[in-house]
Amino acid sequence: MPLFLSRDELHVLMSVIDNPGLADLVNFAVNTGCRQGEVINLRWSRVDLVKRRLILENRGYMTKSQKIRSIPLNKAATELLARRKKELNCEFVFTLEGVQVEPNKMNKEFKKFIRKAKLNPLLYFHSLRHSFALYHCINKAT
Repeated sequence: MPLFLSRDELHVLMSVIDNPGLADLVNFAVNTGCRQGEVINLRWSRVDLVKRRLILENRGYMTKSQKIRSIPLNKAATELLARRKKELNCEFVFTLEGVQVEPNKMNKEFKKFIRKAKLNPLLYFHSLRHSFALYHCINKAT
């Protein structure tokens, strides 16, 4: 069974992350269901805040499906992106310390905060995608 974070666990995790860039990255991932590579390679040219959509395609990295995908943005993701757009002047939507996020560095940082929050050590960044799917299914059922 895929691992995911409950809403309470996500709240605990977010409360211990002291790196605003990583906090935004985690928040965005759990609100969109995007894969790690899609998040760290996302460029502003692929974001449409007016239509509240992302266009994900294979440029410089390979998505699992190898297809162009359009992802709707919920209110939380749209507000996060609008704030970041005002604050940053960079080609990439998400950066750590002003440069494009390296997957290994992000994974190490994510795991550090999983341990700090005393959550299941088997949780990985991809668990945020599973969490999104669970939350989405719960919201559709209610």
